[in-house]
Amino acid sequence: MPLVKLHVSSGCVFNRKALVREVRLAVVEVLGIAPDHGHVVLYESPLFSRSTHESRSGDFIFVEIIMFSGRTGAMKELLFRRLNDVIGGRTGVPETDILFVVTEADRDNWAARGGVPISRLDIGY
Repeated sequence: MPLVKLHVSSGCVFNRKALVREVRLAVVEVLGIAPDHGHVVLYESPLFSRSTHESRSGDFIFVEIIMFSGRTGAMKELLFRRLNDVIGGRTGVPETDILFVVTEADRDNWAARGGVPISRLDIGY
């Protein structure tokens, strides 16, 4: 039940609906989760509220992925590469300006279906 947050520049021109759809499909495929699981949220900020070194683009994209702990380093690397291809392909932002971070959470720290801890639910993975 991963949550992906995409932080993008509001000045970057691309099809936002297609991007969030493709990111979610890639997460489902790479992580092997149920097709109705996983969420993607796109956050936009104007260039004046973003800062990076002058050698990098102000249109950099920061990707936060919050997911259950326990996935292998190889699986996370595959996810990074796949999302990098999808995001770069959809936005035109160079791969060197797409940054990722994964935060892993124990299933006791997630809840769904009326506030029931995921550790007490059978979600199939």
